[in-house]
Amino acid sequence: MYRSLARSIVVFGFASLLAGCTGGGCSSRRDIPPEEQLHTYIEKAVNVLKPLDRLDLVDLSADSLKTSLVNMSESSFKQAYIDRKYDFRNFEIIERRDASKKEVQIDFRIVYKSWKVGERPERAPVLDTKNRAYLVYEYGRWAISKVESLGSSFEWEVGIPLDDVKAQELKPGEEPKEIISSREENIQQDKAEEQSK
Repeated sequence: MYRSLARSIVVFGFASLLAGCTGGGCSSRRDIPPEEQLHTYIEKAVNVLKPLDRLDLVDLSADSLKTSLVNMSESSFKQAYIDRKYDFRNFEIIERRDASKKEVQIDFRIVYKSWKVGERPERAPVLDTKNRAYLVYEYGRWAISKVESLGSSFEWEVGIPLDDVKAQELKPGEEPKEIISSREENIQQDKAEEQSK
């Protein structure tokens, strides 16, 4: 009798363990907080090297973000992820708001450089973007459901080469030419027409 009771407890414990592993519950990401999951997603997104890397992004996403990644054509994915190179400089959490136990909003900032394959990275501006990520808790882990921009700025690093930039020709000792915008030209023409009437 004790053996059958012990066997029942072992079987019940094993069944409970298996039940906990269904639906992605045994994922190694199970206890990762949403901020770390977001950071992981961004690191993977800026380090995509091949088309199969899309599966990693899909695995970390949910809802509309997941749908757009799944439905993106191969050429669009290649153009957006593989044909672009990134120099990932900084990631910073600005604010976290818990909408519920299973929904979180995270405002974050990323600083990076981005350029197309074949372009010179030193000519790329440094982008500073603020974004809001929406994460949902499903299948025992956090997933990014949507990301929206809160604004961005960019600047070029000092000393970028200006090989292809041509300056206005000036002769030594000559005054720079005054540049008049087309709007100012129109105003001047209107004034001249009014005075001639």
